[in-house]
Formats: sequence, C-alpha cells, structure tokens
Amino acid sequence: MEECDALLRMIHNTEKADRNCMYSIQSYCQEGGMVISFEGLFKAIEKYPYIIKPALNFQSIIRKKFLGEDVWVQISKQGEKSLSS
Repeated sequence: MEECDALLRMIHNTEKADRNCMYSIQSYCQEGGMVISFEGLFKAIEKYPYIIKPALNFQSIIRKKFLGEDVWVQISKQGEKSLSS
C-alpha cells in the first residue's frame, strides 16, 4: 500500500494521501490490505474515478497543447485496433 499512497500523493500533489481514496483502494486489496493487483486497482478507479482525476485532467491539458485532441483520438483508435487484432 505504500506505493498506492505515494501514487495518490503524487497525482493529487499533496503531502498526505486522501483518506477516502486510500479506503477505496484498500477495499480491493488482498493479503490483509497490503497488496493490490492491477485488476483490483482498475476496479477501484472504475468505481471511484476521482482517484486519478488530476492525472486525467493533466492528460487532457497535454493533449490539447501537443498535436490537438483530434490527433490523440486517432492515435487512441489505432492503439485500440492493434490491441484487438
């Protein structure tokens, strides 16, 4: 959970991870709340998107500034197509 704590502090730019975010993540943990799988983290984010909202906001800003959102939509579609084949 130390890695999750560090990730949340970094994403939210705070000295202390938000307790609600940590509880949300811990509800998907295994081994007594100390280990989370990628799938568990994905489920937590899916249910509580505010966990990574600042990172998604930053991504949106970067996409607008570099190449524009239309280009990034095309890049995402190409990536999805290659993953599905």
